[in-house]
Amino acid sequence: MKKIMILAAAAALVLSAACTKSEITSSLNDEPQAIGFTNYVSRSLTKAATANYVASGSTLITDFGVYSWVKANATTPWSANNNLFTGAAEGAPTFMSNVDVTFGGDEEGDSGSNNTYTPLRYWPSGDTPSGLSFFAYYPYNAAGFVLPSAILGDATFTVQTTAAAQVDLMVSDVVADQYYGATNSAYQSGAEGTVDLKFYHMLTKVKFVFKTDNEDANTTVTLTNAQLSGIFTKNTLTNTYTKGATANAGSTTHEWGTANTAAGFDVTISGATPATTNRVLSTDVTACTDADTFLMVPQTIAADQQKIAVTWTVATTGSATITNTKTIDLNDIKNSGAHIDWAKNNQVTYTITIGPKPIRFTATVDTDWASVTNGTVSVN
Repeated sequence: MKKIMILAAAAALVLSAACTKSEITSSLNDEPQAIGFTNYVSRSLTKAATANYVASGSTLITDFGVYSWVKANATTPWSANNNLFTGAAEGAPTFMSNVDVTFGGDEEGDSGSNNTYTPLRYWPSGDTPSGLSFFAYYPYNAAGFVLPSAILGDATFTVQTTAAAQVDLMVSDVVADQYYGATNSAYQSGAEGTVDLKFYHMLTKVKFVFKTDNEDANTTVTLTNAQLSGIFTKNTLTNTYTKGATANAGSTTHEWGTANTAAGFDVTISGATPATTNRVLSTDVTACTDADTFLMVPQTIAADQQKIAVTWTVATTGSATITNTKTIDLNDIKNSGAHIDWAKNNQVTYTITIGPKPIRFTATVDTDWASVTNGTVSVN
């Protein structure tokens, strides 16, 4: 486990491949102690290295937003209700409200020991300090993500219209009952000033790859267009924190509702010229770049709902070029006999084989003669 120093508001970020520990140089609880964050992602999904995505499974590459609730009563943990942050008094994150924590990896490729936010927030101090609870999401001000006024509860998310603009939406577990330097078992220590945030991918990573069965050197199969239709682009994400039987034993759930609002998407054909047309296919699976990958709201793949239409040409020496179009129901594409629903934090790859099916022959010989008859003759 790699140790890095966090000074003042520095916040460290790493993915699940490596946990990060952070230390505050001062340990005097009666001195103002800045709140720092360590963060990691439960599972890496690679996407294009642009402002909105997790890059190459290494680090968070852009800002994340933090909310924090203050609890005035320091003698007991949160206990007013089962879903802690939906009540009027507990619902407003007045201590931190969408604070922008900015990524700032150092020149050695560290996971982010230079992350900062402003203005600084400090741990409550004194004999009976107030407790803090935290929730975060990624990326900061994510396009299409609308949090409820009480933050936890029903948030809505709408997928952007092009793959390049789609965000890798993640939310964290609630980190409840945080106190700086607390030793009483009723409290959860602030880990010497650092809040450990664990992020989860909320979307489904979907990509399409293409190939052909054609092996005839005189025949060329060219994919010219692919387009999705009937894809649900909006869903409701319910984030809930439920307190446990004892202090600090609570749990967070992130559950999607029923997706709605259907739309279509152009599927970029990797390696084509131009980018969306004319890819000569081979018996090898066509490479699909991260830029061509969709990040979609989880949804049930139902019969006659989500579809992909593909257009291709077949050119054979001595014959006219033939153009073909086929619409495929995604519900008909099976894995072990079952269709594939789009679940959060899952990657789905559809392999589509296109082109003429060659006429082939097999030949066998019945090696046993049907009847054996022996005739004899004697000549004198």
